[in-house]
Parts: sequence; structure tokens; C-alpha cells
Amino acid sequence: MFALRAGARSARLARVPARGMAGGHGPAKEYTGIEKVVRGVLKKDEHLVLGIVGFYATLVLLFKMKPSKPAPAAAPIAAAPSTADGDIPSVESPTFSAWIEAPGNADKWFAALAK
Repeated sequence: MFALRAGARSARLARVPARGMAGGHGPAKEYTGIEKVVRGVLKKDEHLVLGIVGFYATLVLLFKMKPSKPAPAAAPIAAAPSTADGDIPSVESPTFSAWIEAPGNADKWFAALAK
């Protein structure tokens, strides 16, 4: 039964004429102005796209190669306030943040916490 259906279907499809897909092309486009000059060098659309991408890539490359402005001079670091007797200030003290940033003071603080 299946073979009979398959045979009938193939016979029905065989009667359908094949479509010609050659496709007619219209006349060539006439370019004017700057596009005529560009299309004289870059004939296909693919070449034009690659030319535009290359143009922008060149702009980015030249911008990246441009030397940057020199960095401004760093402001001098103010000396951290020290306590009168060399002890660690309280964490709630306003001078603690400046004291802990000074080199070596963080080690003193961690050593005091470990005791």
C-alpha cells in the first residue's frame, strides 16, 4: 500500500514543469559623482564594504598611535599625623585613617591586634 502511494506521488511530481531560475538582470547601474570614482576602484559590493571597514580601522589605529598627554605631576603626600607618644590612635579617631596609610603603621596595628 505504501509503495502504491509513493509511486502515485512521484508520478504526480513528475508532471510539474521545472521552473527556470536563471533570473533576468536589469541594466548596470550608472553611478555619478564620488561614487563613480570609488566604484571605479572597488567594483564589487564586497570590495566596497571591505574598503569602508579598512578606512575606519585605519582611523582607529591612527588615533590609538597618537601620543597621549603627559600625566600631571602627583601632588606631594602629606605626612601622616603621629601620636605624641608613638601609640596607635583609636579607630574612631579622625586621625586614624591618615595614620594607617603611613608606611609601617599597618604592621604596627596588626601586631597590636595579635597581642
